[in-house]
Amino acid sequence: MSTTDSTTATARAARVVTVTGDLAPDTLGAVMPHEHLLSDFGDGTEPSGPLTMELLGEVSLGLPNRDNLLLGDEELAVREAFLVQRLRAAGAVILGKTNLSEWANFRSTASSSGWSAVGGQTNNPYVLDRNPCGSSSGSGVAAAASLAAVTVGTETDGSIVCPAGINGVVGIKPTVGLVSRAGVVPISLVQDTAGPLTRNVTDAAAVLSVIQGADPRDPATV
Repeated sequence: MSTTDSTTATARAARVVTVTGDLAPDTLGAVMPHEHLLSDFGDGTEPSGPLTMELLGEVSLGLPNRDNLLLGDEELAVREAFLVQRLRAAGAVILGKTNLSEWANFRSTASSSGWSAVGGQTNNPYVLDRNPCGSSSGSGVAAAASLAAVTVGTETDGSIVCPAGINGVVGIKPTVGLVSRAGVVPISLVQDTAGPLTRNVTDAAAVLSVIQGADPRDPATV
């Protein structure tokens, strides 16, 4: 397999679904086909996203607000999630939104990790026909495949730590109240939170130190 073929296969494994305006498509085209670009830093009613993101809820300004569902016309985020604002203030460049298990794997007891109607099936970057785990599959795969310096996912129960373990990266699920959930579509108000997925512990700790903080929109943080 040529280097180009390998890069394309890796990009398809991660299934980037939306690209932000932070990085020009011409630049991203050198890394992966435009139709496969995605980001992990957000999705939902607030904008969040070199990092990628998988967030149920608000993400980055102008990005679609959806939980990887095909529900007709898309609403575009009109503001950014608190954690995305903090990332930008720290100098982060938001690449876009990565694929995630539709409805965070809460749609069925037999749902497929990493599959959504929007992005299709996210693949394990090491063996494409193996389970990438989820629901933050795109974030884990994007970090493992070096498609972003760091990524962000969300977890109720295993959605960060499972993709981290399966794809050989570091994932941290913070204590609820450490990171604002404003802009994140919840399954459980007492369990859901966003956290980093990175290739090493140092990067994970650095991201967590940036995204944590009190947010008036999330009473658990104040």
